[in-house]
Amino acid sequence: MFQRLNTLLDNVAEVDNYWSDFGISDAVAAMEQFSDSDWQELEAALPEKPDLWRRACAEVLGQIFSDRALQTLVHLLRVSRSEDVVIATLESIQEMANEGWDVSGISGELLAAVDALRSHAGPVAGVALDGLKKRFA
Repeated sequence: MFQRLNTLLDNVAEVDNYWSDFGISDAVAAMEQFSDSDWQELEAALPEKPDLWRRACAEVLGQIFSDRALQTLVHLLRVSRSEDVVIATLESIQEMANEGWDVSGISGELLAAVDALRSHAGPVAGVALDGLKKRFA
């Protein structure tokens, strides 16, 4: 199943209506069938993947609602330096928290990521980051 997800994420374009309308649902369906080895392949692949791939992956992970998805989002947060990827990852973690997942054990790491971005974020990103900080505090 990882190869199916990989193919779907490899085909995401910067502005992609297909992805937002259909592709993300296909990717969620693929990820919902992941075995332990698929999750391991995903985590191993994350550091080497391009930012667009990782951002799309964060969007998918935010719709899985499992401990393994949360663990993978935290890993993605740790290996990403792109503002877009980090924000997408934090937003997916926020979505999981909104659905009742306990993120209190990682709130310090989440707040540190928000603060690191906030220091150089533009006004639009700043508003989003301020909202995330309130949620994770």
